[in-house]
Amino acid sequence: MPYPPTLFLILLQVFFFAAVLAHALRQGTWRRPTLLHFYAYSCFMAGFANLQGFLPQYNPDSYIFYYASLPQVPKAALIYLLGSIAIFGGMWLRKRYSSRIRLPAIPPTAKVPGPVWLALLAAALFFLHGWMPGRLGLAGSFIFHYIPFGILFLLARRPEGNSWWLALGLAAAFTIYNVLYAFLRMEMILPAFTLVLGVATSGRLQLKEFLRPRYFILYAWIVLFIMAFPWMINNRGKYGAGLERIAYARQVDLKTILTDGHAGETVLTRSSLLNQLSQVARIADEDGFYRGKTLDYWRYVFIPRFLWPDKPPIASGSWFAYKINEKDIDRPYKYPHSWSANMTVPGELYLNFSWPGLLLGGLLLGWLAQFLWSTARFWESDFANNLWGNIFGYFLILSAFFQFGADLQYLVNVFAYFLLALVLGFLSANFIR
Repeated sequence: MPYPPTLFLILLQVFFFAAVLAHALRQGTWRRPTLLHFYAYSCFMAGFANLQGFLPQYNPDSYIFYYASLPQVPKAALIYLLGSIAIFGGMWLRKRYSSRIRLPAIPPTAKVPGPVWLALLAAALFFLHGWMPGRLGLAGSFIFHYIPFGILFLLARRPEGNSWWLALGLAAAFTIYNVLYAFLRMEMILPAFTLVLGVATSGRLQLKEFLRPRYFILYAWIVLFIMAFPWMINNRGKYGAGLERIAYARQVDLKTILTDGHAGETVLTRSSLLNQLSQVARIADEDGFYRGKTLDYWRYVFIPRFLWPDKPPIASGSWFAYKINEKDIDRPYKYPHSWSANMTVPGELYLNFSWPGLLLGGLLLGWLAQFLWSTARFWESDFANNLWGNIFGYFLILSAFFQFGADLQYLVNVFAYFLLALVLGFLSANFIR
């Protein structure tokens, strides 16, 4: 691998987004972070994760290059650098203009549900999801996932009164359930992470706020999760669910859980995108650019499955994983039948439309994300009068923090969730008095 150009590109990304964050600190805008800040922080951390492959103590079996096409890693670094800056640039350009469009809010004079009722609604929807059969589609994901976590986010934004303790209780209940039943590891830490996001966007943010004892339990859980992450990677699929998971964990020494490693895989190495993007670059070199072929599902994605039972499944990640495995690669998957790989948004833009599409598409996506952010305006209201703005704003923050999803299916999701929030907001504004 040609180390100097790759290292230069990664360092350029790290320093660019570090400068953005430093500017926010100097200007004081970090006290009320925006979508720009969350995305900049995410890109900074991803760049920092990419640097791990160049550290002196680097383990060549690390996940950071686990299934990379090594000759294409420099191009992967360039794709991510240009794509992330283009998305950021689109957000920055749109930020300069105000929007007259906003999600409907409940009138200030209306009797909105109090914190207790909102917490009960969130708990009911969250635990009802566990009893629902099969996949529920975009509407089900919004109702049974984003509404409960959006309410948790809303409650955490009000650190005074009983709202915080209700939020902490909800987060504890969600965490226990996910530890027992969730397959994806991120779900286990998501409730605590949501609480942190709520506090960060409360408008009262000061560094001393995070030193209050009430937050120590969150920090302890996050640290334990990070330490146990490699063990969970190695043992996922072995420990069953529910009480079986507890029984399996009890057979393992706690020290092993917290110190075990698996091919150098950690939370930080999982944040690296060199694996996926190097494979995108290889496929584009071998097959040519796809010119929109990976987006064929856009023609039918919004047709409800009950109207078209045989609607083809949307599985871009599975297609990409199998495409990677069509030919021998440097580090082939060990479990190709069960893998889904994310192309990333910059990767899919490049794979379809080359460098011009990467830059223009990134600008447009960033512009759209910032426009939608301006419609949420949840920071204008502390509580349930702007319930749907809080929920949709939470989805946007989470999206920005995780690089706007695994691929361009994010555009389908954000459009569907915006329409749902718009309709539900309209109904709430007109029927809650």
